[in-house]
Amino acid sequence: MTQKREVTLPVFSLDERERLGFNVGSRPARLSGLRLELQQLKSKKVFHNYGHASYGICLSVGTARKVVEIFLRDQGLKNPEASTKSQEASPSKLKPDAPEELKNLEKLIQKAGIIPGEFPEIAVMGAGINGLMTTKTLADLGFKVAIFAENFPRKQLMYGDDKKKGVTQVAPGFLMASESPEISSLGPMNEYCQQTFRFARETMRTGAYRGFTKNDCYFLSDKELKHDEVLPYPEEPSELVRVRFGAGDPVDALRVSVIMLESQLFLEDIVAELKAKNVRFVPKKFASLADVESLEQGIVFNCLALGSGPIFGDKDVYPIKGGIVYFNRPKNADYSVSVTFKGKELHAYPKHTCVGLGRIYRPNEPENIEEDHKILEELVAEWREFWHDLTTPSPKL
Repeated sequence: MTQKREVTLPVFSLDERERLGFNVGSRPARLSGLRLELQQLKSKKVFHNYGHASYGICLSVGTARKVVEIFLRDQGLKNPEASTKSQEASPSKLKPDAPEELKNLEKLIQKAGIIPGEFPEIAVMGAGINGLMTTKTLADLGFKVAIFAENFPRKQLMYGDDKKKGVTQVAPGFLMASESPEISSLGPMNEYCQQTFRFARETMRTGAYRGFTKNDCYFLSDKELKHDEVLPYPEEPSELVRVRFGAGDPVDALRVSVIMLESQLFLEDIVAELKAKNVRFVPKKFASLADVESLEQGIVFNCLALGSGPIFGDKDVYPIKGGIVYFNRPKNADYSVSVTFKGKELHAYPKHTCVGLGRIYRPNEPENIEEDHKILEELVAEWREFWHDLTTPSPKL
């Protein structure tokens, strides 16, 4: 039997003095799955892109390109006899090494006889990761875009001790391997995830955006761990190891190299890029269909996530509340931990200055600042119990 490699890792402190803050947010789930389709309103066409649940990061690139494809195919139906005049009048906006999916979208533009720079401005509703990636896809193809949202990404993404409401567009996390059973069983979602994976890998290669990093994640479980339960970053195999956290006793773990996303850094860079491409950022709150109809643009992409339910009468939409507590961490404690502890899943996500501890999974539960504090204190207590057991050596006999 092959002897497992031993790994010793530095630990972060969960002392109260090291606590920085927290955030709570609701994942936008949908009973019938993703909604990627056209809806005709009285005065405009709305292309929906929502219902990502816990897979917003993993699906964002692929679903943005898919909903833009739906839009372009609809434009092609309006002008089936279009010539190649758009190709002659509007040279490609894409780099030679652009992804095939974007090149295919450009072919649809040419087939529809569209000159993106002369096309009327397009509206995108929502500035979470899916709204921003949809906007980026359109802008990369040369379209004029205005993005409307009540809140836009900003640097401070934590609640403070004063309990004031904060804003976060997306939580930190890692990309799931697109071949894993949890994803591949969901049909087209597999391809959407693969596109996001390829985007992340290319981003790390070129350094085009901050936020994506390769990270070792250690999966601990009270059941036997198997390589095929969690799949690795494509270039590296997973590995069963004996890992020691600080001075604690060694435990069995599955080491997997994953792609982490620190969303704050990534979204800041995407916003800066879009502004450089003259995308308009317009503060606007959407509370009803009348607010959508009030937009000047005839083509609208809806990426409002949870807001899509009441606005568009979609009763399948529901929230899944999650929360993360942040602590300081040493620079070299840059690994992730995923564990099943007393029947609950706990995760630790490294950020560039701290570590985020989660995860809470509460369907159909609205955000409530007092209740959220109570839930997060329970989370911290669970983490401290687990972390103490893991990092404290057994007494010598």
